Amino acid sequence: MKDKRTKSDLIQRVSELEEDLRRANRTILQMSLDLDVKIHVDITAHIAPKPTDEVKTALTRAENEFDLNIIDGINNKHILDKYIRGSEGLGWTWIENYKNGSFEWCGAYAAYCYGPKLRSTIRMRTLPSCYRMYRDWRETERCVNGQDIKVGDIVTIWNSTNPERREATPQGNHILIVRTVPENGEFTTWEGNAKGYGPNGKWREGVSTRSRKVSTIANVYRLLQGDFNE
Repeated sequence: MKDKRTKSDLIQRVSELEEDLRRANRTILQMSLDLDVKIHVDITAHIAPKPTDEVKTALTRAENEFDLNIIDGINNKHILDKYIRGSEGLGWTWIENYKNGSFEWCGAYAAYCYGPKLRSTIRMRTLPSCYRMYRDWRETERCVNGQDIKVGDIVTIWNSTNPERREATPQGNHILIVRTVPENGEFTTWEGNAKGYGPNGKWREGVSTRSRKVSTIANVYRLLQGDFNE
């Protein structure tokens, strides 16, 4: 069948198709922009803020101690001299001896990880125990929502699932540092005076890493910039 359209008809049709193409390109561009915005918003919402220099230092020191494979009952002198008595730990120089079980040094390990950048009064007076942190920090900005856990936070956990025991010890029973943020209800830790995995992957007691359930958290504390030496 012969096409009866004239040259002007064909030119008009080409013009219409070109306009359709321009509209399609605009639509594709707008969709692309919308997609970029959505991706940007979603990614931004799930990226944790960059750790501060103080947190980076604490995490590095925590990992360095972990790599030394500090084991309770074997490295007691190291635990005593660095974490408990040491000037970069608690600074409790009056403690003369340590043997496994004689001193709960989980807070001393956290104090050492934050080290000399953290004010000595905080390391000496507040970090030694769950009770002291609860006493000094629960009514301050340092005590944050347990659903808003960040790397480097100092966390106290319960060692019991019994509601009555938890209610009787609102301060928690053990101190640790958050290594990674929660995923699927669990987060990984750096811990002292704790059963967990060492650098060789073996389960033992000492400076360890392990996964903890968010449901075990008693309190989450985040140090303020003013807590550090200038």
